[in-house]
Amino acid sequence: MGRFAPGVSGNPGGRPRKRFTQALSRVISDADLEQIAAKVREMALAGSHHHLAFLADRLEGRAAMASEDREVIAAANGAGVDPLLGLYGITH
Repeated sequence: MGRFAPGVSGNPGGRPRKRFTQALSRVISDADLEQIAAKVREMALAGSHHHLAFLADRLEGRAAMASEDREVIAAANGAGVDPLLGLYGITH
């Protein structure tokens, strides 16, 4: 017989939460979360690309990066070029 019985989870409690996440959930209320979410939305609508990307990642999930993009970014990092510029072939 295998290590676990069929149909029984080997990790019934799930992945343990990290200590910082546990501390945050103790001190941030639901009302705080609503205010934070509203502020992130406000900043995204005001044109903050950082906040817009954050919302997109949270709502849609992070986009998978093609392996060729990883190679370009690695090469750009090694040459001291901004990785985003390296994706578009801009080297200075």
